[in-house]
Amino acid sequence: MVTGESVPVLKEVNASVIGGTINMHGVLHIKATKVGSDTVLSQIISLVETAQMSKAPIQKFADYVASIFVPTVVSLALLTFLGWYIAGAVGAYPEEWLTENGNHFVFALMFSISVVVIACPCALGLATPTAVMVGTGVGANNGVLIKGGDALERAQMVKYVIFDKTGTLTQGKASVTSAKVFTGMQRGEFLTLVASAEASSEHPLAKAVLAYARHFHFFDDSSATTENDVKSGWLFDVTDFSALPGRGVQCSIKGRHILVGNRMLMLENDIDISKEVENFVAELEQKAQTGILVSYDNILIGALGVADPLKREASVVIKGLQKMGVIPVMVTGDNWRTANAVAKEVCISLYHVSFCAGQ
Repeated sequence: MVTGESVPVLKEVNASVIGGTINMHGVLHIKATKVGSDTVLSQIISLVETAQMSKAPIQKFADYVASIFVPTVVSLALLTFLGWYIAGAVGAYPEEWLTENGNHFVFALMFSISVVVIACPCALGLATPTAVMVGTGVGANNGVLIKGGDALERAQMVKYVIFDKTGTLTQGKASVTSAKVFTGMQRGEFLTLVASAEASSEHPLAKAVLAYARHFHFFDDSSATTENDVKSGWLFDVTDFSALPGRGVQCSIKGRHILVGNRMLMLENDIDISKEVENFVAELEQKAQTGILVSYDNILIGALGVADPLKREASVVIKGLQKMGVIPVMVTGDNWRTANAVAKEVCISLYHVSFCAGQ
């Protein structure tokens, strides 16, 4: 809700949690330390209100100019009125210039008002605060929080825009694109093993694997819930399940240890990754897909490719920024090959891979 992450964020003892978010796994004992106006939501509302009332640097200059311009325009309007009124009184212009049933006072007042309207001194003082208020309000409605008029004014000098990959450039809804078995195990049994291990996980990738396995077996709607899948009896019984944030999951099926996750998980458990497996995963990553490795009884038995499709508007936005002279940058916790493939697809030349995500 606030972090922008499309996958669950790990929380440990003494970590801060945000009201309104959902606990996806385990039990939380929470101590309320901020209530009322101290909550994140209240602070966001206060931020928007403060931004709407803040003055941009250009507004201060506009106020200074208006403090001189307004009295000057009013003085000129008054002089215009007096000039035309006196001129009419002494007969300096013909009576035919007057409107029907008109008089010199109304005629002079019309010119005086014209000077004020054309000069429009009020617009100078109102335009900037109105623009700030409208800009921050429209931004908030679209999920963009603008800190104030100063930030809004300086936005024209932006040279770089940094995008997170997952959930920003991509849809954040993963789906399994391929599965390969490297042993003599049947494909159906392999998918059942993987689905059984992932059924207890709330991770989006786990749900994608479970949906793929279910569709493989039943060829129908793959959106059924995990609870219904477990009750249906097609999954194996799982014991000693544990989720390993940033790496994958581990459990026991039929008394044998099973691991489902990335390279790091396999290396931590001394699972040998053959050249064939490495080449398969490398091929997936070159296609902007993430490889999930599966070991059963300490033997790597297969791998799955998971893709997170790009948003349709991603390329359009990137190209639009580049035409404006803004340089887009992509940051991701995924592996280098996948990051490179996604960056090429959306025409981003600068990208950074952070390994804090456990890749």
